[in-house]
Amino acid sequence: MTRGLGRILVVVVSIGCASVAGAQPAEPAAAAPSGAAGEAAPPEPAPAAAAAPAQTPEVLWAAGTRLRGIFVPAWFLEAFMDHAHALNSVAWGLEFTRRKGNLDIVFSLDVGWYGAIDDANWTGTDGFPSDTYWTQFRSFVFTSLDVSLIWHYDFIDWLALRYGGGIGLGFLSGSMNRQLSGPACTSANVDSNRSQCGPGFAGGPAGFGEDLSSYRVLPVVAVLLGLRFKLHRHAVVTVDGGFHNAFFFGAGGQYVF
Repeated sequence: MTRGLGRILVVVVSIGCASVAGAQPAEPAAAAPSGAAGEAAPPEPAPAAAAAPAQTPEVLWAAGTRLRGIFVPAWFLEAFMDHAHALNSVAWGLEFTRRKGNLDIVFSLDVGWYGAIDDANWTGTDGFPSDTYWTQFRSFVFTSLDVSLIWHYDFIDWLALRYGGGIGLGFLSGSMNRQLSGPACTSANVDSNRSQCGPGFAGGPAGFGEDLSSYRVLPVVAVLLGLRFKLHRHAVVTVDGGFHNAFFFGAGGQYVF
């Protein structure tokens, strides 16, 4: 009897433990990721690529030479005197250039020869006849050093517009002789009648050398407009016109290092 009661208690206790265990609340399910059920989470956006640094233009150096025709029209000189003559000559120069981007800094040496000026009558601001002189130029040479800023605008890879200007100093060498042309000299005969308006009239003063000391050192003003032709990576040809203490037109070449 006692052994049968013990078995019954064991069975009752086992059923009670099972009931208690089944009554325990279930663990909550893990929360589904946001978004539609079953969908994978969107990928993280890729970091933006860093902006490339701006490229600095390369610095280039060039050396070259140029040849120019130089022109001083009579009308230009007659802005400062009553009667003048055109001065036409030639100039040769050397150039050394620093190029960065579209800007050239040009250092130049220029030599202009005025050795072929004809003897003629020139009239100063005091008019005819008192300020008319038979004038002889002797070996006039104008040598200058200047620096210019020249910009470029590329039309195409091998052709560019170039424009700019500069300043410098020049030295005038040579001599000039003058002789009073005579009391009969007028605007009508100043260039046509040597006997009435010319050197050596009767009783006239002898000729004299003009003092040029005040004109030996002169400022230089330059303005330029032209084209640049790129023939090769190392070879450039320029064609220019402008003003360099005289009007000019010419061409030059440069070797680019």
